[in-house]
Amino acid sequence: MGRKRTKFDWTAEDGFAERVDRPTRQQRRSGSRELEQLAVKLAEMPAATRHRLPLESHVHEALDVLASLARGPALKRQRLRVTTLLMGADREALDEALAGGGADQERLWALERWRERLIAEGDPAVQAFVAEHPAADRQQLRQLARKAAGEGDAAARARKKLFAVLKASG
Repeated sequence: MGRKRTKFDWTAEDGFAERVDRPTRQQRRSGSRELEQLAVKLAEMPAATRHRLPLESHVHEALDVLASLARGPALKRQRLRVTTLLMGADREALDEALAGGGADQERLWALERWRERLIAEGDPAVQAFVAEHPAADRQQLRQLARKAAGEGDAAARARKKLFAVLKASG
């Protein structure tokens, strides 16, 4: 039988002196806080984006409920429930999918910059965009850029349509 040296360190005289390292309470709490922040982040995402993530259907349903709640004790309970459900999720696949979402966001920002450039510069910017994206319809881009340069409701609709065309061709 082993004898106790210090408060938590046991030694064995028969050669079995392996110590089990478990996470401390503080480490468990910080991991739980990270999962809770992830749950809130996922709930704030648009539903279409959230449903593309590699999660099980019951986790998606719980996230939908969390996103629909405004405030109060039900929100806290649901957040804790989603946090618990996320403990069983594949974190590597989820982190990879979330990182891929950042690339998609970068693409949208680049298209936004193209739209602003097309509206400001006109035909030279259209030529530059078509040079990078040969499948783009030059005439449609030129017309939409000219309409979007104006003011009013028609210009706002043209800006939206221009972005949709850029998104489809870029």
